[in-house]
Amino acid sequence: MSNGGYKCFKKRDFGHFLYFAAAVCLLGIGVLLLIQQDIGYKDILTGLKITMLICGAGTVCGYFFNSRTRFRPCWTLPMGIFLTFIGAGYIAADIIKPLTTPDLNLSSVVLLIIFLNVTLLLSTSVQVAALKLRRWRYYAAYAIANMIYLVLMYTDIFSLRSNPLVGCAVFMFLLSIQLIIEGLIDLIKFEAARKRYASAEEI
Repeated sequence: MSNGGYKCFKKRDFGHFLYFAAAVCLLGIGVLLLIQQDIGYKDILTGLKITMLICGAGTVCGYFFNSRTRFRPCWTLPMGIFLTFIGAGYIAADIIKPLTTPDLNLSSVVLLIIFLNVTLLLSTSVQVAALKLRRWRYYAAYAIANMIYLVLMYTDIFSLRSNPLVGCAVFMFLLSIQLIIEGLIDLIKFEAARKRYASAEEI
């Protein structure tokens, strides 16, 4: 690889940290939902809107800061765009009074996001498998885990749907784990490639 090509590759060094930052934010919100059961419902919805906006924007930025990832199918970009639009849309509706939007039911929103997450993960898994990349197994595993939780939430097993705070918190944890694994895999691959290209430059 040329020196210029290596420098271009070397710049891709921040995206995984944005994934980690979004994951920490989700973990924090999940813990808050579990330990602060007496928070007002209106405050919870406001926090959820802000969380979706921040995590969505962070995930989108993480994708574009990883220049190499733009050339492969990825779950993080469409999920980030969805969270950004939903969060920003409801915040704008709160600020601009003339606009009317549907009531934000916490359980319904969580079910919708889980369903979309399953769809995106399955789609990404199929695309990655078509490219004969082993990473498709990770996306398939994420999809199965989310699908199981979707069924548990929908059928209200363990009172996940009737207690939307707990249901939302558990999904926050599940989503944060996905982002952490996504960032770790990307970081490990980057470090391995960096060492290979550094060795090639020395030859």
